[in-house]
Amino acid sequence: EEAAAKWASTDEVCHAHLRDVHDKLQAVQDCHAAELSKEVAKASAEAVDRVRKEATFAADTLQRELASTRDSLQRQVADREVIHEQRRAAFEQALDEKLGRLEEALGKEAAARLCLADD
Repeated sequence: EEAAAKWASTDEVCHAHLRDVHDKLQAVQDCHAAELSKEVAKASAEAVDRVRKEATFAADTLQRELASTRDSLQRQVADREVIHEQRRAAFEQALDEKLGRLEEALGKEAAARLCLADD
């Protein structure tokens, strides 16, 4: 009986010690899990920040390229308008010169007819 009581007491002490070790192990695991969770959250936030920065950089680059393309197209339109105006002015001048020559020729012909009519 004494031996059984001793074994029971030893068994209780061992179980208590085992529970204590188990509780400590659980606490260490919980602590590691919390630290790992923090690290994962930090890494995720850093990854999101990197992606955001890359997206912002890409958007800025695209915006600059679009502005450059727009400016180039505006210059082309302005150049075409200048060329069109120059061609129109040259055509108008040519028409005016031709009209002047025709009026001069008509005047000479009218004068010649008057001279012939007078004779």
